[in-house]
Amino acid sequence: MVSFTKQNASISTSGNTVWIGNNQNSDTVTLVQSPIGVTGTIRSDNTLFKIAPTQNGEHTITEIDEKLISLSMQLQQHQISSY
Repeated sequence: MVSFTKQNASISTSGNTVWIGNNQNSDTVTLVQSPIGVTGTIRSDNTLFKIAPTQNGEHTITEIDEKLISLSMQLQQHQISSY
């Protein structure tokens, strides 16, 4: 189990609650509560996770492979610079 301490909480211009926190291990969390559920990210032990609501009212937590994101961004930049 991972626990976080609130560092900041606010209401966005669209009315959603935004909650940002961290813990003693320098892990971080950003959560957004909207009418459809909670969306956010957790970084724990140098691993990034995405939280997203599903259509049936539950939530998924998915590990994000940041290497793939980096490769995708590099490919997009290459495509843009080729024009």
